This record gives sequence, C-alpha cells and structure tokens, in this order.
Amino acid sequence: MNKSEVPASIRKWHAIIDEIVDERSDDNGYWIYLKSGYVNTMHDVHHIHENTLSECVEQLRDFVEPCKCSECNEDSENGLKLTDLEKFTVDSLIRQLDGERDFSAVAPEDLAADTKIPMQQIRGVLSSLVKKEIIHIDQRHKDVSIVYLRQEFYSLHPVWSK
Repeated sequence: MNKSEVPASIRKWHAIIDEIVDERSDDNGYWIYLKSGYVNTMHDVHHIHENTLSECVEQLRDFVEPCKCSECNEDSENGLKLTDLEKFTVDSLIRQLDGERDFSAVAPEDLAADTKIPMQQIRGVLSSLVKKEIIHIDQRHKDVSIVYLRQEFYSLHPVWSK
C-alpha cells in the first residue's frame, strides 16, 4: 500500500499493510489486511479489525509479527521466503557441495566467483541466509570461512536428499 494512502496515525506500519477498508459508515470499524508474511498474534489472523484507528495502532504495535504459516509461505522453499539473490546463492552452494554430508570446502569467495555477485553483496546475502537458519559459516580458522548447508535443508541437495 502506498504510504500516502495510509492514515497518518498508522503510517509507520505502511510497509506491512496490504489494504485498509473503512466500514465505519456501516458501524463495522476498520479492517486492516496485512501483507503476506505478517500475522496478528492476538487472534492468529492476517488482518486487524477494530472500531477506531487508535485501537488498530495498539494491535499493530503489540500483536503484529512476522508469520511463518503455510499460507504466507506457499511460494517459498521449505517454509522460508528467499530473495532471488538468496536462491541463486543457495543453488551455487549446493552445486559446489560434493562429497559426504556435513562436509564443505566452499568459501564465501567461491560463491562470489561462481555467482558473479560482488563480495560485499555476497556477505550480505550470506548474513541473511544465516539469520534464516539455512546455512551456517564456520570461522574457526583465522583467515578462512567455510559455508555449510544446515542439515534441515539437505533435501535441497540432489544427492544428499536420497
């Protein structure tokens, strides 16, 4: 939803609002439909329904959180939404993982070279994938970092999934 279309009192949440329906003329208050990926945890729904905008603000502030339900993630891999760069990087990692499970010799530099993504940007992509718990990075050695696919995602590897 365009920020300018959102009432000032809830504008700070415009990025997670899909639609606002004003039904006050029918004594039915406001309906705020959240973008995919967000849930109103008070009622475990993807919208807010309150009589006033002030009450909507309370709901937005106190009860809206990222959602990982199947409805929000139907277009994602393994229940997580991945950006195109993240998918591209995971695909590159999987192509470079040969040998046995739990083994990797893939460094961030290898991923940057294979994907042609600049090193600074690949670090950001890897950081995001670590936060999403798809990979982990072993940094035990001072000058070398090794990227590992987490066991929960072995199913993405054509050999390891068998």
